[in-house]
Amino acid sequence: MTQLETMQRAKQYLDKLSRGIDPITDTPLERDDPLAAARLQKCFEYVSGILGQVIANGGRTVSHHTGKAPFSIAEEALARVAVSETPIPIRAFAANVNACIDTQAVRPLSPVTITNWLVEQGYLTEITRAQNKRMRVASPRGLSIGITSEERASRAGVPFMLNLYDENAQRFLLTHLLEITAAQKSYEPAEKP
Repeated sequence: MTQLETMQRAKQYLDKLSRGIDPITDTPLERDDPLAAARLQKCFEYVSGILGQVIANGGRTVSHHTGKAPFSIAEEALARVAVSETPIPIRAFAANVNACIDTQAVRPLSPVTITNWLVEQGYLTEITRAQNKRMRVASPRGLSIGITSEERASRAGVPFMLNLYDENAQRFLLTHLLEITAAQKSYEPAEKP
């Protein structure tokens, strides 16, 4: 039996269950049978509808692509990115970059993409703290470009490390943004056929 045939058989079973019929015996389900509950019958009908769409599509699921292009930024937009004189976290830096792009047309720059690149390039290093909690902190190479790591505490009192990027570090990231975004494209999952 092919996968498509299996889906068709499963849909037949769900159709029968949604009508209160035992798919094995083709007899009505007893009232006290949990499968006869109205909520479950609606659920069976819903899942059968989705399975019907997959079957109509030849057994393939279709991902809903956002239609947005991968992150990119023009030179003139890059020149408009605000650089903070005071050290800022990576989320604030990414927000400053994203404020200069058309987020309706392109995907925003992810702070994770930046930190992944910084780890790969040796500017951040991963450490393991109490309770096997992994954190990324500035390496000596990161310190040399203006990344500092400060220990902070959450509202609940849980300590964590916050990486701050001074003006030099922000300018460094802007200079290397094309390399960073090339890396972002390699992190994104390939589209399914």
